[in-house]
Amino acid sequence: MLADTKGKILAQVKTGPSNINKIGFEQAISNIAKALNQVSQKCQKNKIAFIYIGLAGGLERDKKNKKEIKNRLLTIDGLIPKTLLRPIIFKKLKIKTEGDLIKKIYQSAVVQTIASLAPLVETAAEKGDRMAKDILFQAGNELAVRANLAIKKLNFRNKKFPVVLVGGVFKSKIVLAQVKKEIKKFAPRANFIQPKQEPVIGAIKLAL
Repeated sequence: MLADTKGKILAQVKTGPSNINKIGFEQAISNIAKALNQVSQKCQKNKIAFIYIGLAGGLERDKKNKKEIKNRLLTIDGLIPKTLLRPIIFKKLKIKTEGDLIKKIYQSAVVQTIASLAPLVETAAEKGDRMAKDILFQAGNELAVRANLAIKKLNFRNKKFPVVLVGGVFKSKIVLAQVKKEIKKFAPRANFIQPKQEPVIGAIKLAL
């Protein structure tokens, strides 16, 4: 069954049963794989965010079978895009599993942990990683949306005004290009400035 983020059912398919005690491991996995392939044909595969799988027969304590299920299903051609992000992020955080990742993300230093991963996304994007590029593209879009809201409230849309781009996120060529592109669409006369000095220098000059 395929649903959107609001819970609306978009598509539903039926294949065979998935109880390994009745039909065996191989057939159960085959039936689930068929269902995933069929339902993924009804949307853009790279838009699928989550997959939940029900496998009857009780595999709670069978770690070997669990790993095999994961490996078999997640390598269905095109269903889950290959990415460099997993290995480089796991190496950076010194973790081995997705469970370790969740624990690492939800610790007290969550902001610092996530921020430390940003350069890795840029590195992967520079190597042509599609998922990394999509992340940076979306980040640029979201920043531009917020900037355009401020521009609208200030009634600057048809005026000439400076947009100062401050922050490490603008070291990303993809983010920078997308922000500029979307703001220019909304406010054509916007003039972009990237400071040559640290923002704190401004405080020093004001104090003099």
